[in-house]
Amino acid sequence: LNKKSKKKKAPTKKVAQPRPLLPAPCVATRDSCKPPAPACCDPCAFCQCRFFRSVCSCRVLSPTC
Repeated sequence: LNKKSKKKKAPTKKVAQPRPLLPAPCVATRDSCKPPAPACCDPCAFCQCRFFRSVCSCRVLSPTC
């Protein structure tokens, strides 16, 4: 008969991966870009303002940019 030794595995802890940092200074898509904020990070995005330039956010309108 073959006896197999069972090895107990130590419980593995999940380490939180750091979020990828956006290149400074730029604004992420859908974030506020009210002037004089820096440019949008996405090259296909642009800062769109509404309500007399009081609400501005980076938006991508063309999915085939």
